[in-house]
Amino acid sequence: MIWIGFTIAHNALTSTITPTLNQQLTSINNNFDAKTLGNLQKRQQITPQYIISVVVSQTPTPTPTLVPISPINPQPTNASSSGQQGGATPTP
Repeated sequence: MIWIGFTIAHNALTSTITPTLNQQLTSINNNFDAKTLGNLQKRQQITPQYIISVVVSQTPTPTPTLVPISPINPQPTNASSSGQQGGATPTP
């Protein structure tokens, strides 16, 4: 019982607020402007509904498929028929 009494007394007498911080703390001025408070009370209340409207399409739009393009490779030609030696010409 003595230990409990000592702990309660110790907690009541000691503070975790430093003296510097205690000097910086100031009380709130209790002079409130009644007109401003009245105007705040007259404001329109807005209640958020938290509903997001999503438009869902009944028929999905298909994604177009890409047609693969094959690379164009030049075809070697016979040097004697083209009149050139050792050359390759691309075909149109």
